[in-house]
Amino acid sequence: MFPVLRKHGTGFSKMASVGQEDNLWGRFKLGFYTFLEKSGFYRFWRYFNRDNIVILMLHGVMDEAEPAQWVPTRPQVMQHQFDESLRLISKYYKIIPISEAVAMLSGERAFHPNCVVLTFDDGYKNNLTHAWPVLEKHGVSASVYPSVGFIDRREPFWFERLDYAIQAAAGKCEAFKLGEITVEIDAASRDKLRKSVKRAIVAAKAVPGTDQEARQVIDSAIEFLEKQSGTRLADIFENDPWSAVMTWDDLREACDVGFEVGSHTVDHARLALLDEAEIRRQLSDSKVRLEQELDRPVDLLCYPNGCYNAIVLNVAKECGYRAALTTKEGVNRKGDDLLQLKRFHLPQGR
Repeated sequence: MFPVLRKHGTGFSKMASVGQEDNLWGRFKLGFYTFLEKSGFYRFWRYFNRDNIVILMLHGVMDEAEPAQWVPTRPQVMQHQFDESLRLISKYYKIIPISEAVAMLSGERAFHPNCVVLTFDDGYKNNLTHAWPVLEKHGVSASVYPSVGFIDRREPFWFERLDYAIQAAAGKCEAFKLGEITVEIDAASRDKLRKSVKRAIVAAKAVPGTDQEARQVIDSAIEFLEKQSGTRLADIFENDPWSAVMTWDDLREACDVGFEVGSHTVDHARLALLDEAEIRRQLSDSKVRLEQELDRPVDLLCYPNGCYNAIVLNVAKECGYRAALTTKEGVNRKGDDLLQLKRFHLPQGR
């Protein structure tokens, strides 16, 4: 496992896992939401938003005590925090499937007040192994949006690879190039290392050109870091509880237990940075692949990075998608554009 550093006296000592430092913010936020609950704020919010649908966005759910060879720096929802969040939500809201929400928003179904929808981007295996037991405990379901190319190729997402590569190269490499940008690696503390990774991801998303051109630049930077450390996330990917994505068998099991499934494109592509032909390939091929493997219709879409434009909306409609999720914050009202559904982040673990 990569060292997670905590200042102790005049030096630094290693922590074995995510640890107390990384969960202080998560505990603070849960405490804050508990305060809102006791203060009556939720009742006030629920009353004035009773005719709106709230959609919540998640990625992975993990158990901080589970052994792993590394810990990502980006925020993660811990299993016990997810459990507590669902306890609070279930007290004031009815958690419904995305298909039911779409039917309400379109006017095909009578509107039920105070509804919430849970959505998982990227299709991580831990959605099934760690999130599902909590969902089952509360008697609710969710939807998951995998990028089918990563299921087929069995490889991690570039942002997970970059995080891992920076952590592994820390101490061996002080800086690296991401296109025209030089990214410094500061490993003096876990917080500084996290900020280094965040700067790198921001720089990666700012690489000019099409999404394919940007990926080539990002891949080159990651490969440079991997050579510095002599290790790759791809080498541990299948058994890594943080970054592994579902297999097709996992996804079929997810459907069997109650998950609804939508597309997250083929390659987790930023659709607005593609030409129309590639947009169509990403949306059509992923839909067809999911329908073939799962033997059920797929008409839900989630835009990777919330990156879309008018062309993407038109192509999505032509490909047969009925509803699509954005990363824009807000509630959803009857009559809203179903291809531009808004979401809020579930409170994160760090």
